[in-house]
Amino acid sequence: MEPPDKATATAFTLLQSTLKPALLSTTRATNALLAADLPFHRSLDPTISESLDEQNARLLQLAGRVLGNVEAGAEVVSAPAPSASSSSLSSNAKNKKGPSSSGKLGGGAAFKLEDGDDLDVHWKRVVDVFDSLLERADGALDEYSGSLRRGAAKANVIASGVEATNAVTTPATAAASAKAKWPKVLNILKPQRAFANVPLNDETGPFKPLLTYKPHAKVGLEESVKLKKDVDGTLKYQHPYQTEIDNYKFPPSLYMKTEPIPYLPYETTTATLVDTPEALAEMVAELKTAKEIAIDLEHHDSRTYIGIVCLMQISTRDKDWIVDTLKPWRRQLESLNEVFADPNILKVLHGSAMDMIWLQRDFGVYVVGMFDTGCAATVLKYPGRGLAYLLDRFVQFKAQKQHQLADWRVRPLGQDLFDYARADTHFLLYIYDCMRNELIETSNLSDPIGEGDLLQKVLEGSKELQLQRYEVPSYDAENGMGPMGWYKQLYKSPALFSKEQYAVFKALHQWRDNVARQEDDSIHFVMSNHAMMSLAREMPESPEKLVSATSAQTAAMKQRRKELVSLIVAAKANGESGPEMRDEMRKLDAIANEARYAERMANGKPAIVPFIPPPPPAPRSKTSVQKANSTSTPTIPRKRPALEEAVAPRAESSTFWGALLNGGQKRNATVDVRLNLPLPELTAEIFAVSSAQTLATSSPVADAGARAEHVYVPAAKRSAPEMDDVFVIRDMGGRSKKRKIADIEAAQIPTPFKKPSTEIDHNADELPLETPIDDDEKALRRARRKEKKAAKAAAKLMNGTPASSSKIKGEDGEEDEEQEAEPAFDYENAPSVYHAQNSRENREKRRKNGKPDRGIDPYKKQLDGPRGLPRAHKEKAGRSGTFKG
Repeated sequence: MEPPDKATATAFTLLQSTLKPALLSTTRATNALLAADLPFHRSLDPTISESLDEQNARLLQLAGRVLGNVEAGAEVVSAPAPSASSSSLSSNAKNKKGPSSSGKLGGGAAFKLEDGDDLDVHWKRVVDVFDSLLERADGALDEYSGSLRRGAAKANVIASGVEATNAVTTPATAAASAKAKWPKVLNILKPQRAFANVPLNDETGPFKPLLTYKPHAKVGLEESVKLKKDVDGTLKYQHPYQTEIDNYKFPPSLYMKTEPIPYLPYETTTATLVDTPEALAEMVAELKTAKEIAIDLEHHDSRTYIGIVCLMQISTRDKDWIVDTLKPWRRQLESLNEVFADPNILKVLHGSAMDMIWLQRDFGVYVVGMFDTGCAATVLKYPGRGLAYLLDRFVQFKAQKQHQLADWRVRPLGQDLFDYARADTHFLLYIYDCMRNELIETSNLSDPIGEGDLLQKVLEGSKELQLQRYEVPSYDAENGMGPMGWYKQLYKSPALFSKEQYAVFKALHQWRDNVARQEDDSIHFVMSNHAMMSLAREMPESPEKLVSATSAQTAAMKQRRKELVSLIVAAKANGESGPEMRDEMRKLDAIANEARYAERMANGKPAIVPFIPPPPPAPRSKTSVQKANSTSTPTIPRKRPALEEAVAPRAESSTFWGALLNGGQKRNATVDVRLNLPLPELTAEIFAVSSAQTLATSSPVADAGARAEHVYVPAAKRSAPEMDDVFVIRDMGGRSKKRKIADIEAAQIPTPFKKPSTEIDHNADELPLETPIDDDEKALRRARRKEKKAAKAAAKLMNGTPASSSKIKGEDGEEDEEQEAEPAFDYENAPSVYHAQNSRENREKRRKNGKPDRGIDPYKKQLDGPRGLPRAHKEKAGRSGTFKG
């Protein structure tokens, strides 16, 4: 890579030093001005208004030129038209109209921006254009900094999806360094155009295998490649190696547990690049001597309709190869059948479901005798099934995930991509050894059904993958079936279209498939599913509305806008008399279910049919049962029942337990029990009936859990209720809530015990809650209270305090001295306005010291109340936010 010359670096530095201060000053001036203040400034000075209009018109003109040139695909923004003079520019500015841009800008379509509102209308279009410009700038900066080689920046345009028409790069000029971060798709020259056998996207009919000769064959090529009716009734070529795969027996060493053979160091070894027919012949000669080989493919399907294999990795125990499969002589890779179809060589692949199809489609290569580590990971129930997980689990090798989205068409291949591809097969044989041993250890060979043989499960799954066949992708416009059809997309989508929207969706889907076949691009590169659903929902009838309907517009959509609009208008008109989406999807669901049923039956899998319970079994003799068991054979329904017959009829009784419950007593769901209300009075005589009399009675026994019923009596015939159920509860001998210590000590004196009466008068109106106190106890308590009263009076007379007390009733209803009366209010010593809160002693001390008495503060209590809000801050004088700088 040659460094940029000194003149270019100096020019770029000078441009950067001039551009950066201008952008900073403009940004600061713009941030200092508020948009709401512009009308005010316009009213102050007419020259400011004219200057603003002139600058607005100039910016709109520049934006229009940029947008028009970018959409036209020009590399350089063209100069304005000669008529766009400064005088006309100022006149348009005064009228608040943008510059006239009716002519073609840079050879593209006219793009007018009359005022700022036009930017809002075309905002999505503007965003797409500037995203493309930023991608170009990013590529130019990468080229300047040295991340990309010179000339590769133009191939790095991703957003527009258009190949450069003026300067198209070749795969050789689009190489990357070891540190480059590759995008998913590069707009480079399509390598499939240089193939000796260019892929045909308009093929119809069954796919005929590309084999020209058949090595290691048990059945000749002519006999094995014949048209045969498939399960759906269509003619298809059978698998050329089906007989060899069905009769293949894995080597005995695969069923033996051995020590894993260590792999060669990854850092000190390298791979051999195979990019010539001579190198291919040498590789095939070395592979014939191996016992196990590992295989992997790198595929690209974005800039091609059916996809192409870009790279093939092959490894043995001692050596790695990287095969370039984008060469014009790629059909010569058919010679790999001498190794891949050899039953004496075990092939190890990971996730080979698509690898088998890609090998058949591009090279006519078939695999016989394969072990798939992806199937093994599924059978062993690993938490991860990918190759990156297996590399980390067994080798502790971290695969570079960022290269999964790389464009493998780039040539020459970067060192980082070369190493990443080599790692996919370098460790795969060692991983195979470890997983084979684990399958043998965890298998349960004593299982009579055979479900415990995990190794056999993996080998059978690998055989099914080898028998896959490639078929030409046909398009079913009527029913939308097949891998390229529209039925699957509508089946997974919750959208429900009207008749017009449904017709537009089918028309857009078919248009996308036709354009992808013509341009040799993938259908998603032509139009995404999201964009197609949006257009079908909005049904735009003009190019402007088409732009507003979806922002994700590809190059094909931009170049064929008028074609798309005409298609949508015609489909919308035809959809007015077309079918409803609901009715069509019901019919298509039935067709899809029939196809799934036929496929499962052809593959020998059990058919998923609705369960219909059998009728109750009739009693049979022992001889008839033995005869039925000896002659019975399992029956398989030949035709799936219709959707209307899929509903199972409801049986009268459950047959889940067979005849186990048939002989038992049938229980009623409800029991008819009647009770009469009101219930009779519950007395001892009711329960005194002997058990013999109870059994002798012939009256039916009532169920306690039954529903209670009684005879209805009109209100006029009802008797008046008796009102003698009122009773009074009187608190007998309630004590006072506050008891003194003397009362508690007196209560602890033992008193003669008297057994209380347990007889209760049920006819009495009052019910005592406690045992009544007798007269002797009352007299004893009254005497104790008198003694205490006399002792207290004597003590108060000795202290000079008048004996005053309050009388309250005691437990026996007598007056009792419980607490002393409150003393009279002392007005002389109480705080007042004159004496404040000082006592008499304090006032006397202050008078002796010659200090005046402090009066009461009438506002002191006011400070204890809640405070109000603080004073609000006033607006400071000075300039507003507009003039801050």
